[in-house]
Amino acid sequence: MTPDAEFGYELLVCRYAELAWHPGDGPRPVIVSRQLGTRERRWDTVVIEVDPAAFAARRAFGDRAIGSDLLHVVRNAPAEWAWYRDALPDPGYPWRYVREAIHRAADRNLIETRRNGNRIQTRRKRPYPDWVRRIVAVENKPDLDRSAADRLADQLSHDVETSLADEAWLATETT
Repeated sequence: MTPDAEFGYELLVCRYAELAWHPGDGPRPVIVSRQLGTRERRWDTVVIEVDPAAFAARRAFGDRAIGSDLLHVVRNAPAEWAWYRDALPDPGYPWRYVREAIHRAADRNLIETRRNGNRIQTRRKRPYPDWVRRIVAVENKPDLDRSAADRLADQLSHDVETSLADEAWLATETT
């Protein structure tokens, strides 16, 4: 298959997911992405199944992306005022970076902050919704042969075992 044909096939898989997801179980709301992944692993198609009500509630946090450092602060901000180091789980990196994220989150109106002496206290403005139901990674291999399928099976199993995706699917011309 030529690169242009493979690109076209990827677009068809994405379009199918946008229009007819979930195969066999009836329609589910999704976000579909093409060529998404990590530095080490990239998938042809990623389907993120969402909870519609929680996804709508996510809009209250604005249209801008919330990076992992801000998400750590926003998700774990307490309902009542508390010193940030008591309220937030240990991030696994220096707290000074958490303080920077707290200030950025407050600047974006995602949380509230105040000082109590030298201590920064935080409080959430609203709970952050758990809007992602599951992530399905799809490998698009329209002209897959048996030996390539055997090699790919290990990679797809690895994706699920390491929690890079909840499920890993293979899309071929016959499926």
